[in-house]
Amino acid sequence: MWRSLVARLLWEQDVVGSNPITPTIFPQKLNMKLKGLIVRLKVVFLLVLLITIESPAVSSAGELGVNLYGLSYHLDRRDVTGYRFNERNPGIGATFTIHEKQRSRYYVEAGIMEDSYRRAAKYVTFGYGYRIVKGLSIGVLCGVYDSRSVAESAVLVAAPKVSYRYRDVEMHLVHLPEFPGINPYPSFALYATLYVWGQSLD
Repeated sequence: MWRSLVARLLWEQDVVGSNPITPTIFPQKLNMKLKGLIVRLKVVFLLVLLITIESPAVSSAGELGVNLYGLSYHLDRRDVTGYRFNERNPGIGATFTIHEKQRSRYYVEAGIMEDSYRRAAKYVTFGYGYRIVKGLSIGVLCGVYDSRSVAESAVLVAAPKVSYRYRDVEMHLVHLPEFPGINPYPSFALYATLYVWGQSLD
């Protein structure tokens, strides 16, 4: 059963036009964007599912933190028009731990900040973190990002993340990868979380 589930999640590909969600009348670029995003979401879902099943039963939940943004770094220093990206991105947000099971942590996160074009950017994501050693974890954010600098409406995003926590302060480094049609300029973002309520297993 597991082999069948893995095959269906990762390797099953629909022929363009055979899926009623993405009929052939849609532009080819939109089909490419949807397929790329679906593959990322499938990988994230499978990873979370496998780690959840294999983790021991010791768990906790209910930790609240305040996010403080932020700095960023763009691999391309300017866009195609010559505009130099804004890399000081002040803002504020919150993170709330839904469930924590030994090395695994599941949480929701939301925030608002100034983006690379000095416009307001908002996001709401589901996050997963896996603790490698005490304080250090890797994970992924997956959710909705809304900025007029990116698109006229909110878009789905998935981004890998590395975090280091010391007591009630945690630093995060997020990679925003290149994604044709949505984010042509890969970058990194740095922000901090100050935990103000609850307790972690770390």
